[in-house]
Amino acid sequence: MKIAFFVIALTRRNPAGSTFIDTIESLVSKGIDVTVYSNKLDNDLRGKIHHVSIPIIKFLGIPGSLVSFQIMHTVMYLWRRLYYKERFDVIHTIDSESFLANIVTFHVCSAEFLSVIRREKLWIDGFSPTVVIANISLFLNLSIRKLFEAVNCKRCKCVFALTEWHKGSLAKYYHVSTSKIHLFPNCIRTAYRNQILASDKEKIRKEIRREWNVQEDDFLVVFVAHGGWKRKGLGLLLNTVSLVPKEIPIKVFIVGAGGFSEQRFYSAMAQGFGITERTIWVGYEGNVIPYYLAADCFVLPSWYETFSLVSLEALCSGLPMLMPHISGAAEVIEEGHNGFFIEHTSHSILEKILYLYQHPDRREEFCRRSIERSDRYNFSDQVEKLIAQYLEISKAS
Repeated sequence: MKIAFFVIALTRRNPAGSTFIDTIESLVSKGIDVTVYSNKLDNDLRGKIHHVSIPIIKFLGIPGSLVSFQIMHTVMYLWRRLYYKERFDVIHTIDSESFLANIVTFHVCSAEFLSVIRREKLWIDGFSPTVVIANISLFLNLSIRKLFEAVNCKRCKCVFALTEWHKGSLAKYYHVSTSKIHLFPNCIRTAYRNQILASDKEKIRKEIRREWNVQEDDFLVVFVAHGGWKRKGLGLLLNTVSLVPKEIPIKVFIVGAGGFSEQRFYSAMAQGFGITERTIWVGYEGNVIPYYLAADCFVLPSWYETFSLVSLEALCSGLPMLMPHISGAAEVIEEGHNGFFIEHTSHSILEKILYLYQHPDRREEFCRRSIERSDRYNFSDQVEKLIAQYLEISKAS
């Protein structure tokens, strides 16, 4: 079977791309011939697959790259089809990045995403020219993707959603039958799980805390997000920390590189709240595992998510989970057993953080339950389902 993937950037720094890389590596290990059309390719895949490099013209940020890739990869594909007689049994893409695919995996619902941003006023904070351009780019990106996703929902033979919640959103906003939408949730890589199992957790916990001047009796919260910090609720978390009584030793790891002027904006916010000594800005980390293992709980008060990979990573790392009751959070949290659903208020988050701080015995129970719950997100099981879907589509073609 010959499979093609059409993706603008297939790299580990992109959560959707990271999932595709894991999928492709698994397919290759099973002897499936894979070709990738992309502008960027992760080094993990080089030498394992056929790669067709797609040049793109970058203008207006992400929306320009999307339109440029749509045009250039279509031209390249048609030329190779005519000249090399290249044929594929299945063509797979992400979201709105190709109109040539017969399978599309959605990682967002841009129509819903844009609606949430407008309703909650989640535009990037600030008034500098850079921020204004970033907000224009964000609006154009989601508006274009919304149109492209609607087309892909109609024309593709098979649509993959991450959760039941996400499936319902796609059906609602793009008027597509739920019978056409199948579930392909984000999963935990076997290598990631094995790395955690092989880790000396206590040793890593002590080393990371020592490195960042966190005391053993400090209650350490970890927040992980690569950009989009307003949507991810970082401001809400910082406000919550400012309300924690002074006698309670709490600190927060902020892991990830903020986009545009986010780092400066939220650092100033922390200073304004008087919690500079309680916030630790780690920046981008290729390996986040040590920071999960050093923490006491995971908090991600997002306004919009489908199924964040960081929530699965935290789950597998055995952390109590605090997230709003939206999409992927509804999958990973078992209320009162491995975490709590939180409201978008500082009072709600504070109440749950203080409960976990004051009940270390329950915290240990939550840790154990999180690890047990992570077992259901077995990557190899999902890949087998994906291959079965590929075979069904290739036979029908």
